Amino acid sequence: MKIAKLIKIASTKIEEGITSTHWLRHEADAEALVQALEVAPTDHARIVLCDVLGWRHEKSAVPILINMLEHSSFKVRSAAADALAKIGDPASGNALLRRLELPDPKIGVRRMLLAALGAVNCQEAIPLLIEYLQNPDPSQRGSAAWSLGAMQASESLPELEKVLRSERSQYPRDRCLRQLKRFERKLVSNRGGLRKNGVLK
Repeated sequence: MKIAKLIKIASTKIEEGITSTHWLRHEADAEALVQALEVAPTDHARIVLCDVLGWRHEKSAVPILINMLEHSSFKVRSAAADALAKIGDPASGNALLRRLELPDPKIGVRRMLLAALGAVNCQEAIPLLIEYLQNPDPSQRGSAAWSLGAMQASESLPELEKVLRSERSQYPRDRCLRQLKRFERKLVSNRGGLRKNGVLK
């Protein structure tokens, strides 16, 4: 299929009444989707294509999605970060971390970057994520807590416990509590395995 047609479908609906996103997710060729994102003329088309590529877990799209993290539209930047999170390729970790370290006026973009770092298991981001547990914005604190839990970052346990004692906003509090419970389950599971193997009596 020609790239121009893919781009058109990304911005409209196809004849049978199926939404463009549904068709692109299930029928379109992966290479053509990546090429379409490279030349898409509108932000709407870029956002739709980012969503599709992320949903399909297309690793071949990682380089162009990393480029989209620098796009002038904050909606495109956010969509690209979300797609990279869904794909979960650790190779995108450094690019996501570098982008988070740059100033971005849009909280939504930073929130998505914070979550994506955990989704791609970027261990290098752990110190910065711990710092973000003290961020003034509760949504960013919550996203940082989620990523630390997703990576099982045991070095963050003291800070998560400290934050939980003083946190008043529901979202970051729930994230911290959930991650602490996740750590607790892992600890219990590890102890069970040690007992089974005769290490613990």
